Amino acid sequence: DMAAGQAVASRLPGSGHTAVRFDALQGNTTEVAEAVRAWAGGQPLGIVVNNAAVYLDHWRQDQYEESMAVNVVAPVELTRALLPLLSGDAHVVNVSSGYGQLSQVSPALRKSIGACRTVEDLYAIPFDRSDPEMAGSVKAPYKATKCMLNQATQLMARWPEMQGRSVNCVCPGWCRTRMGGNMATRSPESGGASIADLALLHPRPTGKFFSDGQVTRW
Repeated sequence: DMAAGQAVASRLPGSGHTAVRFDALQGNTTEVAEAVRAWAGGQPLGIVVNNAAVYLDHWRQDQYEESMAVNVVAPVELTRALLPLLSGDAHVVNVSSGYGQLSQVSPALRKSIGACRTVEDLYAIPFDRSDPEMAGSVKAPYKATKCMLNQATQLMARWPEMQGRSVNCVCPGWCRTRMGGNMATRSPESGGASIADLALLHPRPTGKFFSDGQVTRW
């Protein structure tokens, strides 16, 4: 939504802010990285926040694949494309969810996620229509892929290119956004503050899951 992106950019303090269209389903990460490079004008990026997500309902292959593309592959591959632009102590923040905890997915999927040693292993986890626990779970594609994003964050922290840099994930809580709805318990400002606080944290660990300012087991 370029109009919404430009509207947000116009409200930021200072000048020179812009929006760049990222099509997470098409995966135009190289195009986005080039646009960011041009915007940065040779200055390194100190912070990257990956916040895109879809919140789909049904344990179906099409919704699983869309959720995987947006919630897992997009943040990982955009970060990979931006690696040459990052400062030596840059911090990457992946916005996750309490729904991404291992307790939210079936034992079979939990085992598959835990066995992954690379992000490519995560991408290769097949959709299992016959998994009864996931089929009966609310927002199952979202839960599965946010759990995968948490695992991806740990795996990204081991990339050689991330040496000296940090990558963590954060649950901002249930916020009154287009995704969270009006019944959510936190304001957008509160959720945004939790993300900003982690992004600016120093010194900081890497490969961790944060909630309410604390490292949390997921």
